[in-house]
Amino acid sequence: MFSEFLSLYVTIYIILFVVALYLLHKLDTDIATGLENTFFRGLIICYLIYVPISILATLQEVYVIHMPYAVFHAVTFLRLFLVVVCCGNIYMFSVVRLNIKYTEKKYFRITAFVPEIVAFILLLISISNGCIYSIIGTSYVKYGPLFPLFLLCGVVYFVLILVVSIEGYFRNRTFVMRSKMITTIIADCYIMVSALLATRFTKGALFPATFISAIIFFFVNMQESGIFTDALTKMNNRRKAIEYIEDQIKEIGENHPMFLYMGDINSFKAINDQYGHLEGDQALMIVADVLKETAAKHDAFVARYGGDEFIMCWIPEEYSEASAGEARGIITEIGKGLEQRCIKNRKPYTLSMGIGYVRCVDPNTSLAEYLKTADKDLYKNKAAMKAAMAAA
Repeated sequence: MFSEFLSLYVTIYIILFVVALYLLHKLDTDIATGLENTFFRGLIICYLIYVPISILATLQEVYVIHMPYAVFHAVTFLRLFLVVVCCGNIYMFSVVRLNIKYTEKKYFRITAFVPEIVAFILLLISISNGCIYSIIGTSYVKYGPLFPLFLLCGVVYFVLILVVSIEGYFRNRTFVMRSKMITTIIADCYIMVSALLATRFTKGALFPATFISAIIFFFVNMQESGIFTDALTKMNNRRKAIEYIEDQIKEIGENHPMFLYMGDINSFKAINDQYGHLEGDQALMIVADVLKETAAKHDAFVARYGGDEFIMCWIPEEYSEASAGEARGIITEIGKGLEQRCIKNRKPYTLSMGIGYVRCVDPNTSLAEYLKTADKDLYKNKAAMKAAMAAA
């Protein structure tokens, strides 16, 4: 009998409620920024509202408390609606976290709320005709014929998350983003199954327990990915770059070379001085986006090395004489990409990079030595660029 375990039940969910409060506090001080922070905070707040409402509904269902009919009706309404709201927050948090570009569009904010609006309207209609749920007696909830349609409002969010995560996994080859996508897919499936099961076993209050565990899952992964992620550009950081490239050096050889690039933004200090540091951050993100797109096209690894410095390594699948030309072509491709992006974003300046590279074939040579060689090539190219501009 469920009522026999009531004290344990209440104690467990008070603990889970406190855990959620703690995560909310840590989110404010330790991890995540911008929209990712906003939607994850919304996710936790939604959970904090859902838990006490779920407990009240369950206590009424097992006849421990006796709320008036209208109050229990309102609690049941909120309990069901908040499940869809939680699903919506999971969706918005996930697409922002995965850096899906359409989140920057105005229509994203509007269309993201469509399933929640539909769910709310269905619940309002159900008050009069019981199409979604009805209250039998004083404490029994009976689901109506359109309840599967209501469930679909939440399921559609998870289907969208799965689609963008799986598509992104095959499109984006960076370690950090793939890790985020795998985590999102696992948590997505986990929450969707638990939410569906919760509709079958309401007295077990399954959803609150599984939902908080998924939140913790996301939280831990955010902290882990933060170890290897640059906070501003959301790309691999210096620590990950060193770890990754040192592993690759062990496998290189004459017939399996690695091309290591070092680059920095030309006149970056002037952008900061003239337009401010916020615009300087925007410039860094433009460069990061172009580098990530170029890296994805060539199946290369790219990272922010520090400040306005970036590092990339590219290993041709099959080395040939043409590979040397492609290695130089990558630099040209980056330059064109930056120019086009500045025009598209209507920037009052044109971004460019000084880039040097080295062909790595000796596994016994250290990363520091290869970086030193690439750095020399970088400054040699910068000097040649300045000479050409002066001559012009």
